[in-house]
Amino acid sequence: MSTTSTIPATTTAVATATATGARSSDSRSASRALPVRAFARIAGVLFAAVLGLGLAGLNSSANAETVTGGVEFETTVECGGDYIDFIVNTTDLDSGSYAKLYVFDPYTQEWITDDVWEEADAYAGYHIPDISFEDGYYSVYMAYAQWTDNGWVYSGEYMDTYTQYYEDSSWTSSSCYMGF
Repeated sequence: MSTTSTIPATTTAVATATATGARSSDSRSASRALPVRAFARIAGVLFAAVLGLGLAGLNSSANAETVTGGVEFETTVECGGDYIDFIVNTTDLDSGSYAKLYVFDPYTQEWITDDVWEEADAYAGYHIPDISFEDGYYSVYMAYAQWTDNGWVYSGEYMDTYTQYYEDSSWTSSSCYMGF
């Protein structure tokens, strides 16, 4: 059994020069330039990827999806002004799907809810929970309940995209600001 080892072309001159004891200024500068060029390439690729994802996010809808009890829940949360609203559509055409919104209040440091399970189905409408807001940023958690043959199945998710409203404009945001 034989094993072969290959040395990249840019390091061959350095390895040969080191082995023979000779010093070449060209090989030292080439070995220093390699990490700089590699770093520049990696940084360029990462910048392009981040820019592409950011631009793609400008036109995406502000919603999240999760599966509970075999039913897909798709949630949209809208923020701004003095109330928050949400809509939860499901792949379930029948009843048996419900959603409840929780908001983390940065002032009281507690999760708050109006404690109402709203019906969610393929044709669900918007819901406005009975929650008061001070100006500030809020985290949102959606709880889901699905009736199955074996009883209730529960799950939930933290929202990470929102439709943010201010006056007559709206945009997709990674935060929920209330109080515009």
